[in-house]
Amino acid sequence: MINELLTSLRRLPEQLVSCGHFLIYLARRFQGDGCPQSAAALTYMSLFAVVPMLTLMYSMFSLVPAFQELGGQVEKRLFFPNFCLAVVRRSPSI
Repeated sequence: MINELLTSLRRLPEQLVSCGHFLIYLARRFQGDGCPQSAAALTYMSLFAVVPMLTLMYSMFSLVPAFQELGGQVEKRLFFPNFCLAVVRRSPSI
């Protein structure tokens, strides 16, 4: 048991160096493959897909009388708590 522990402790610097090389490789590939640009494009396209869908859903809720109460609940859940918390957290103290 102790011999195995000593052996693994001796190999620790090799493993750390190997891990460091892997992290450097990962960072280079991340930049080289254009991952930040791809993530930005994906975020941008998602916003263009989600915002119209929410607008359509909310307008359909308001048009159908049976769903008007549900539309109010969706509005309360989605917009007000998250938006207000984000604004309060980002606003400077006066």
